[in-house]
Amino acid sequence: MVTILLVEDERIIRRNLVKAIDWLALGCEIIAECRTGEEGLEAIESTAPQIVITDINLPDISGIEMLDRAKKNGFMFEPIIITGYGHFEYAKRAIELSVVDYILKPIDEEKLQQAVKKAIANIENRQLLDALKLRKDEGLTLVTLLDATHDEYVRSVLKIIRDRYTEYLSIDKIGKEIGLSPGYLSRKIKSETGMSLLDIHHRHRIEIGLQLLQENKSMKYYEIAEAIGFSSYKRFSSVFKKILGCVPRDIAKREGEK
Repeated sequence: MVTILLVEDERIIRRNLVKAIDWLALGCEIIAECRTGEEGLEAIESTAPQIVITDINLPDISGIEMLDRAKKNGFMFEPIIITGYGHFEYAKRAIELSVVDYILKPIDEEKLQQAVKKAIANIENRQLLDALKLRKDEGLTLVTLLDATHDEYVRSVLKIIRDRYTEYLSIDKIGKEIGLSPGYLSRKIKSETGMSLLDIHHRHRIEIGLQLLQENKSMKYYEIAEAIGFSSYKRFSSVFKKILGCVPRDIAKREGEK
């Protein structure tokens, strides 16, 4: 459930926002309501909401100042501004704070819902990138394995995967190439790396595929699958999800469908 802090000094508007939108259907929960900017700042520090919806014109500090101070204090959230002010300077400052949307009163509920959906997408994308970075930092990349492995046979296998990752590589095939029985080679790889040949091969392919996804926005998913040696996008997507916990379409925001 995505957590939301609502900061609005007008009680009627605040109550309408709470009741008029089906927050549960959006996968959200309003965890706190505040009337002033100082109260809002305290609530951000105590509850660490994922989304902050705030008016600009508050009784003490402005919503902009509240957001700015919270961001400078290291809190990460998606801000959405609602206000009766349509002045350019507010919109400009909102842009500097990476505000999801800038909604003028009277509030269009549909527009607010769209802003919340956009904020949720931003949160999910950030969480995904954090998860991918964490997995990359786990030390399971082929380069890391090569640096950590001193067994010459295993190093030979890793170099074959590195140089020929688009090929079909079986333990039998590689065993014949380097002169070891498949069973002995399989045990050696597992002992040195903690993974099987197939696991290492798949991880390296997915690592290359992830780079292509992030660096070549014009490539279609099936083209990336083919480029790294998968017979189909379906197979690529299946292995990708098994390793990274998501499908390729989740990785980056794209213009239109691929």
